[in-house]
Amino acid sequence: MGGVVGLLQCAWYLVHPQSSAAGWSVIWLVMTSLYVLSLTAGYQLRKDTALGVQLSKLNHCFQFVTFSINGYAFQYIAGLGLRAGLDLTDGTQLTARFDFSSMYAAIGSDPVVTTLDFNLLAMYCLVVLARMTPDYLSSSTGN
Repeated sequence: MGGVVGLLQCAWYLVHPQSSAAGWSVIWLVMTSLYVLSLTAGYQLRKDTALGVQLSKLNHCFQFVTFSINGYAFQYIAGLGLRAGLDLTDGTQLTARFDFSSMYAAIGSDPVVTTLDFNLLAMYCLVVLARMTPDYLSSSTGN
C-alpha cells in the first residue's frame, strides 16, 4: 500500500516539478526506484518468501535513517513510519514523528537545519525479518 501511495506522489511530482534543475531528475528517479522496490518486495513476499525477505530487508534499511545535515537531506517512508530522533538546529531537541508514505531528498538545501531520526517501525521490521530462519523460509514457500 505504501509503495502505491509513493508512486502516486512521484507521478504528481513529475507533473508538478519542484525545480527545473538537472539534480531534481536524479532525485525523482531515486524516489521512484525506492517505491518500485517497496512494491516488488511486497509482491515477492507473497510469491517467493526468501527473495521477498531479502528485498524487504533492503527496503527497510533505506527507511531506517532520516537526516538533514549541511544542506543534504534524505527521508523515505513506504507505508507507516514512527520516527524518533534529534533536532540539532536550535539546540538539542528530542523529536517524535508519525508518517505515512513520504519521501524527501535534497542537495544544497538549507545548511542550517540539522536533524537525525530513526524509524522505529522499520527497525522492528528489520529485527523480525532477521529472525526468520532458513527452515521457516523453506517451509513457507513449499520447498
